[in-house]
Amino acid sequence: MFINTEHNKNSVMKMKILLLVAVFFLCIFTVNALTDVSINATSATNSIYPGKDAVFSVEITNTGTREDIFVLKLNEFIEDSDFAYEARITPSAMSIKNGQTGKFEIVVKTKIDARPNKNYKMKFAVRSSLDFDFNKAFELITRIYEPSKIIKIEPQLLETIEAKSEVPFRFMLENTVDMPLNGVDIYVTSDLELINDKRNINLAANERKVEEFMFNFPKTTLSKEYTVNVRIYDKARLIGEYSGKFLISSNPNIKESLEEKNSFFIKKIKLERENTGNEIMQDEAKVNLGYFQKMFAYGIPREDGTEKIEGKYYMVWKETLEPGNKLIFFAIVDYRPAIVALLVVVMFSFLSWFLLMRGLRIKKKIVKSVMTSQGSNIKVMISLKNTTNTDFRNVEVTEIIPNYLHDTEEYTTLKPKRIQKGKSSKKIVWEIDELKRGDEIIVTYSIKSKVQFIGSVLLPATMVQYMNNKGDMKKVVSNNLEFNSEMLKKR
Repeated sequence: MFINTEHNKNSVMKMKILLLVAVFFLCIFTVNALTDVSINATSATNSIYPGKDAVFSVEITNTGTREDIFVLKLNEFIEDSDFAYEARITPSAMSIKNGQTGKFEIVVKTKIDARPNKNYKMKFAVRSSLDFDFNKAFELITRIYEPSKIIKIEPQLLETIEAKSEVPFRFMLENTVDMPLNGVDIYVTSDLELINDKRNINLAANERKVEEFMFNFPKTTLSKEYTVNVRIYDKARLIGEYSGKFLISSNPNIKESLEEKNSFFIKKIKLERENTGNEIMQDEAKVNLGYFQKMFAYGIPREDGTEKIEGKYYMVWKETLEPGNKLIFFAIVDYRPAIVALLVVVMFSFLSWFLLMRGLRIKKKIVKSVMTSQGSNIKVMISLKNTTNTDFRNVEVTEIIPNYLHDTEEYTTLKPKRIQKGKSSKKIVWEIDELKRGDEIIVTYSIKSKVQFIGSVLLPATMVQYMNNKGDMKKVVSNNLEFNSEMLKKR
């Protein structure tokens, strides 16, 4: 077989060149894709005056795909800055793994003659040690304020102040410049509204003097920590300031009064509680009630509950009482609903009794008994009374007598219409044609027993049937009659 060696060499060479070109472009795209960061800058100083350092904290987060060494540099010439003469970066470089964050500190040294009340920009950049083309810029803004330290203020205050009248607030003022300050305004303010004053003063060159302000604090001034602020202005220019803390001392006190009023079946107890101190009180108001009273009592406003303390009952309210505030509570003991309910029950009972009693009233009782050695003789009375305002007709009285009791057939007042004898009892029936309104009829009969009773004997209830004025047949029964030998001996 014939092999063209020269041709093969050329082919291999071309493939190597193509491969190197591909690797070169791949590296370029790979490098660009690997490097990136996010920047977060915060100021560590709030008020910057000419000559004072502006400190920034800069966090660099590696958002690329590999660890890299990042360098933080000023991106302009410091000599061209109109407010700063130096920018210190610590550290100047840092190795940061992908996904992690590194922290840098930048201290900007401001010039003593920097123009105040103005924002200044300074340009910085983050660069990569592995990717020379990577350069991510950012800006930091510094605000320069006007100086306010021409007059030095030293407080001469107590840390804790009693709430009373004529409390002095003293401040030592020092003019730190070699020139007089005439007609400057001093303001004393606080988050406590009672402190608010202003005066116009003069200070000689390098003079030190004490300014005293007097304030009145009511006894109810809330006990807490307050801030006092002193600011001194020369026209609109702030030339001195101070801010400090003081505490109003605690003086807790609750004033209480109790008043009772009694009227028709109602008792009203008025409780007043006033916070005359200077503490916010979690108040618990109590009104003493008797055991019986608490069952008929309610509170205005609605009470939070009832407590038993040392055997006594109290209606309790739980409230927050601010200094100087007053709360009024009422405990009302009202017996009227109970009395009304009792009257309703009594009236209902009376009405029920009255309705039950109206109609034909029937009673059955023993009126006479004689006991002998041979047995007992008993006289029974049945009374019928028309308690209505109408007449009754066709009144029929039915009595059942057991066979162990013998009817003597002695009927004193009214003879029976018929008598029926059965196996175990005798039935006696009286008939009355008419029973007028208000009339009463007595029916009597006698029975006897030939033997002594053992235990109790029961006479069944008497049944009465009658026709009312509407033509309706009505039926009533009497009481059962139960007796024994001992009861008969007492008669």
